[in-house]
Amino acid sequence: MLLLVIFCPIVAAIVIMAGAPARKTAVVASVLTLALTLLLLASFQGSQRDFQHVTSLSLSPEWHLSFTTGLDGLSMVMVLLAAIVTMAAVWFTGKIDRYENAFYACLLLISGGAIGAFASIDLFFFYAFHELALIPTFLLIGIWGSGNRTAAAWKITIYLAIGSFILLIGLILLYQSVPVESRSFDIRALKAAAALGQIPADAQRHIYLLLLIGFGILISLFPFHTWAPEAYASAPAPAAMLHAGVLKKFGLYGLLRLAIPLLPDGARHWTNLLVMLLLGNIIYVGLVTIAQKRLDWMLGYSSVMHMGYIFLGIASANILGVTGATVLMFAHGLSIALLFAIAGELQSHALRRACVWSGRVCRDRPSWLRQLRRRSHDLFWCIQKWLGDRALSSFSNRNRAWALGRRDLCGLHATRLSQNFYGNARSALERSCRSSTQLARARHIACRSGALLRVFSTIVCPNHRACVSALSQREQIDMITAPELEIGVLILGMVILMFEAFAAKMDKRLLAFAGILGLAAVLVASFFVVPSPSTDQATGFWSFYTADSLSIFFKRFALLTTILVLIMMIDYAPIVRSSVGTGKMRSGLGEFFAGLMYMASAIDFIFIFVSLELVTISFYVLVSFTRWNPATLEAGVKYLVLSALSTAFLVYGITWIFGATGQTNLERITVVLASSDTDRGAALFGMVLVLVALGFKIAAVPFQIWVPDVYQGAPTPVTAYLSVGSKAAGFVVLLRVLRPFLMLPQMQRLLVLIAIFTLIYGNLAALPQGNLKRLLAYSSVAHTGYLLIGVACFDGGAVIFYLAAYLLMTLLSFAVLVVVSQQTGDRISDFDGLGKRSPFLAFAMLIGMVSLAGVPFTAGFLGKFFIFYAAIAQGQIALVVVGVITVACGFYYYLKVVRAMYWQSTAKTDKIPVSALSRFAMSALILAIIGLGIYPQPILKAFEPMRGRVAATSTTVR
Repeated sequence: MLLLVIFCPIVAAIVIMAGAPARKTAVVASVLTLALTLLLLASFQGSQRDFQHVTSLSLSPEWHLSFTTGLDGLSMVMVLLAAIVTMAAVWFTGKIDRYENAFYACLLLISGGAIGAFASIDLFFFYAFHELALIPTFLLIGIWGSGNRTAAAWKITIYLAIGSFILLIGLILLYQSVPVESRSFDIRALKAAAALGQIPADAQRHIYLLLLIGFGILISLFPFHTWAPEAYASAPAPAAMLHAGVLKKFGLYGLLRLAIPLLPDGARHWTNLLVMLLLGNIIYVGLVTIAQKRLDWMLGYSSVMHMGYIFLGIASANILGVTGATVLMFAHGLSIALLFAIAGELQSHALRRACVWSGRVCRDRPSWLRQLRRRSHDLFWCIQKWLGDRALSSFSNRNRAWALGRRDLCGLHATRLSQNFYGNARSALERSCRSSTQLARARHIACRSGALLRVFSTIVCPNHRACVSALSQREQIDMITAPELEIGVLILGMVILMFEAFAAKMDKRLLAFAGILGLAAVLVASFFVVPSPSTDQATGFWSFYTADSLSIFFKRFALLTTILVLIMMIDYAPIVRSSVGTGKMRSGLGEFFAGLMYMASAIDFIFIFVSLELVTISFYVLVSFTRWNPATLEAGVKYLVLSALSTAFLVYGITWIFGATGQTNLERITVVLASSDTDRGAALFGMVLVLVALGFKIAAVPFQIWVPDVYQGAPTPVTAYLSVGSKAAGFVVLLRVLRPFLMLPQMQRLLVLIAIFTLIYGNLAALPQGNLKRLLAYSSVAHTGYLLIGVACFDGGAVIFYLAAYLLMTLLSFAVLVVVSQQTGDRISDFDGLGKRSPFLAFAMLIGMVSLAGVPFTAGFLGKFFIFYAAIAQGQIALVVVGVITVACGFYYYLKVVRAMYWQSTAKTDKIPVSALSRFAMSALILAIIGLGIYPQPILKAFEPMRGRVAATSTTVR
């Protein structure tokens, strides 16, 4: 039943966005949520100490991620508060002039996120559910707000984004502070570890400070409170009711649930700081509240001031103070929601600016306002009395206290707690009952038809034992070898090229469809390839080429990218025909696809150079394809000149490495560098030159100068391919060539420096951009910085997952841009009013932008989570600090696009057509982004073997 309470508002929001009647669906969902919550309350056993209604679903055993929900006394009260305020917010909502469905969907998403956060036992989902409300809050204030709504929307979003990522860093540190064998995101396991003294005191002080700052920003603790009054004054009344009444309690709930019970030494250490901050809330904000003359601003500051009183009860660290804080949280949530509802009614009667102290409001509107006050007063006190008799009375009764004290206060200072509360020696902390079952690995799919693309196999692979791992003879015959994938792609490209040359009257779209189907067949065939890594003893072809799990994963990556780009090219064909007079944009793409796939398997510098040049030459042709466009020609020339320069650095670096080691094979170079007789200085210099060349491919600072002009001038589908395919190939090669040099400490320091400069430059340069293609270009530079964090921390798994997420969200953004740019243009202002002209395209771009920004339940958030986890594990504090700051910058420039789509008006009212194939591709990308953000296990298992090898190598280095 608890899962129904959590997902009822979320499912209702999805149904409303799909076109269901907005208000009726929202009212039914809110009433149903409250009814189910009351049933949970009726069945709740107050005397039971453990969590009740527990449900657990393991999502990633190796990361200890599980969707675990349950209720104890504290969470039951907060879920009840959220359900009551949600129903009131929906009920008090008046007529919505525009985007009515989106308005109610945002309200229900906030409600579902709050309930999910309060009911989550797993810290990951405790955090993620709360962040689910971030974007809906931004939209509610920005679209339906009043006054200075734009500034208020930006302010609350940036503040909460920074606070959230600081909180995330604290939660990751809390997870890593526990010994490896006891690590878990489960609150119960962490409490057991804290009871055993497994969290060091120094770690407690650092973690508590991060949690205090993170939670403090979320609840507007002084001096981080300035976002709250302006946001609440500008927000529509239902949004203010939900945020001030429910969401703001998340930080207080987190302190009661996590910071104080798990980190008692940290709480004692920072007690004086906490007292000073809460006095700022009570005294300073209280004086500012007195000076307010507008009702909405007075309520905003009053809400901030009351947070100080609740903090005071928490800081007292005794049962009476904490119980009072909990009761005050519930009472304040109801009362502030009621007051904002009254303020909303005043606003609807054009009395928003009424003076607080004059009696004019009641004199001007005696009938409706007095009736509203009387009904609201009676309803409020009835609820308070019923809850006080049935539930909340147990907080003040020490003899039969609820699970709140039994479970959540056991980490407080024992000498300051009541002996009657704990009873006789039966307050020992429970240990985690979390099971650590391992999932069995499924054997490779064999004994199936392996005849697909078995062309020239006797030439490429004459000896199966050289390339296929130990399988039975029948399995060797049926499985497909990795080189056959490249051969199939080359044949497909040549066939399309021949048809294009000799069948001039053929509809060129047929060639695109043929390419899509052919590549889809190769993609299916890739799942029948057996990974077979090469060793330093390999000879012949296999000393240049490997078919390990990383290469096979990236081949699938390249094939999927190419299929999606071909779909974009079909929509882009009219622009190509108008620019060059023909639709031959698919010429030579087969060779380019093969080059990307060869780069994934290259383990020799010679083969890396050849495949890299094959990709570069093909890209030069594609970038300058619409040759009648001067911007395209300029982009092509810049790409050609700078790529030639990077090639020179690559060849020169390979020469130095070969001269120092006498080898070009990466495995053999690793062996040579391990000996003390090698001139490591010369090899390091050669590697720096190779890094310069690869820095051009991945657009790392200071080798990114070509990116904005080339991205803007190239055809949009080519820009998408350049942003995703070229970057991914560059990082795969970078991961391979760096492995022999991980033993050199100078290499990590150099990578850290490049990552910091790339993060700062990419995000700051993206802030003022008005052209969406240039914004995505600088965004690509910024994401290179995040990927370099993973590279600098030697976490190849995090890099690969981030690349997979980046593929999905970037291609989705460019797919929308291809369609919209043909109707209006590629500037951000050209997206004004897209929410009305094409709700589907606006929603698709919204998902792409929030995923790029790193909002939970999207693939982009998990990518950043793994990257930051790697940085914290390696102790790279500078990377973490710079990363958190630049994430806030990303929220600003990504949400500029969202603002244009939903709350900027436009004179254009014509609908934007979307082809069925493009709609299908965008829908698949949306589902993949959300699905991978919830269940990352498919990608995690794909790079698990490589993750082990990289971890072993980095451990050896340290």
